[in-house]
Amino acid sequence: MSQITLLDEEIRSDPEQQAQVGSDPVDEEENYWPMFWASVQAALLTVVGEFVFTIYIALQRGVPIEIRLWKNVLPFLAMETQRSFFESIIRWASIATGITLAIFAIMAFVRHRRLQVQAGRSFAWLDIALIGGVNLSRAWWFDSALAPARWMYAMVLIGLVGLAVSATLIYIDYRDRETA
Repeated sequence: MSQITLLDEEIRSDPEQQAQVGSDPVDEEENYWPMFWASVQAALLTVVGEFVFTIYIALQRGVPIEIRLWKNVLPFLAMETQRSFFESIIRWASIATGITLAIFAIMAFVRHRRLQVQAGRSFAWLDIALIGGVNLSRAWWFDSALAPARWMYAMVLIGLVGLAVSATLIYIDYRDRETA
């Protein structure tokens, strides 16, 4: 037991041995909490953004809103308005949420956050694509009177391109840090 302690103290005191021990990938423990937390923030921002922007836009247009529970569990917004107003509210709330998520994801790169945070915030691009995809699925399968619109396709495309670009930037940064 004392030999292990002496060896450990010897490694701590010698910087050359410390560098050798730290360079072994088995000795390094990666912390994924920042990536997980950043992706949770992106998901929360998506849900909260959709609710807040929808409520704000509807109230600005004088549309009465109620928050109801589906099956006494899942909250949803109920509006009594014309179809054109409803579609306009959903469109602008989705676009405003998408812009907010894009800014959230881009700020991780602009402020040079850790790679894990950049990776977690990159899920905001996937959320943008999902918002567009949900609206497309609503138009294709659930609402025969609603035709798929260009903004829905644009959100899916922007989200997927943003995800690909951010993944490429993260990979390049990761590779540069590994070789340095």
